[in-house]
Amino acid sequence: MFLDTASRPLYFVLWGDTIKLYPKPDAVYPLSIRGYRKPTFGWLTDAEEQVDCDDRLHTALAYYAISQAYKRQEDNEMAMVYKQSFDEAVSLARQDLMRVPSAAPIILSGGGPKFNERYWLQQLGRSLGQ
Repeated sequence: MFLDTASRPLYFVLWGDTIKLYPKPDAVYPLSIRGYRKPTFGWLTDAEEQVDCDDRLHTALAYYAISQAYKRQEDNEMAMVYKQSFDEAVSLARQDLMRVPSAAPIILSGGGPKFNERYWLQQLGRSLGQ
């Protein structure tokens, strides 16, 4: 079967906590991954552990906590000011986190075969009846 033959990987599958490549690699290839990870929630119970999010969101979390503190004090005006600051900080952090690190396009499943000029000329000749 095609996927059993060792060659350059074309596909991947997330299987539990493992990434499986198909077909199985026949050599070492660079692998660029842009994705997600499973969060940890130890910081909810352990005061010594840092919040499990990007540093760019730490200020936003502080704004949210302050808005909730003002809300508990029934100061809705200040609560709304800090809630708006929270929303803006999250929006800016999201834009920064989602920005592509270069001007190059992201190629998904980009490990496919690469054909040279000779291949395309042969294919063109076949389609023209030569």
